[in-house]
Amino acid sequence: MQTKNERCQIRNFRISDWKDYLKLHLTAVAEGKEECLGISPKQLQVQWEYDGHSVGKNLFFLGKNKEMIGCLFIVPERGIGRVILYCFVHPSYRRKKIGDSLFARGFKHARTLGLGKVHVNVYKDNSAGIAFLDHLGFRCVRKYLEMEKRLIEAGEQVADLPAGFHFSCLRDGEEKRLAQLQNHSFRGSWGFNPNTADEVKLWLRSRGGSAGDIILAFFGEKPVGYCWTLIDIKKGTGKIHMIGVKPKYREKDLGKALLTKGLSYLAKEGMHIAILTVDSDNEPAKNLYHSFGFKVINTSLWYEKKID
Repeated sequence: MQTKNERCQIRNFRISDWKDYLKLHLTAVAEGKEECLGISPKQLQVQWEYDGHSVGKNLFFLGKNKEMIGCLFIVPERGIGRVILYCFVHPSYRRKKIGDSLFARGFKHARTLGLGKVHVNVYKDNSAGIAFLDHLGFRCVRKYLEMEKRLIEAGEQVADLPAGFHFSCLRDGEEKRLAQLQNHSFRGSWGFNPNTADEVKLWLRSRGGSAGDIILAFFGEKPVGYCWTLIDIKKGTGKIHMIGVKPKYREKDLGKALLTKGLSYLAKEGMHIAILTVDSDNEPAKNLYHSFGFKVINTSLWYEKKID
């Protein structure tokens, strides 16, 4: 599968491209645009070891004169009928229709998969990226807020739980339990694609996390909510990746208790800053985070294009 653009070629990733990918990754990091790649070196390595064929089908590189100058990573989410596109072009080759060619390949791949929606996430202050998406016929369909707060270096804060509830960390081998809890908690939520136990395992391995970073809330022996934390030791930053509660138990302040427990865990692990992302339409969650002292630091926009 090759497409010519002047003297450029788009083709699927091969393991022999590893060093060239690392060079492109370093360029993206230097620009503060690592998220545009959609997949880090560690994630690529783990996913290649797990299922190289699948990764190779969804990762495209654009080369010119044996130099890798752009890449497109495609994340198919069949459960909600969409693909997510991540695209990065080397700064020396921008405004040369390279992005157009990569996105055209993404649209073609989505059609091949039988998925009719393409989504792209871009920061609100990325005027060039937004103009590019407008040019391709995308429209903004959702807004997310990135929020941050400083963690107090103190002992564990008490997370009040109603009678009959208790906390426990996820254990290795319980990934299916978490996947079922996630799917129940977020069923019907915008942008949520149902997960499997294998996907949870792969996610943890590829991002360097552990089962112990995930806190479960139980009612008796039944898991009814969770707080998934992520830790970046180098940056001293912790993330509240997800908080989910089964609908039946949402009137019992479990979200507040899970957030308290998650922040306490991040502080004990030596994190100085906590970050999270929330749908701007989710008023209860926004109010909860504001009450804990979180402040909005950035806004990201989800753009959508429907394809035939």
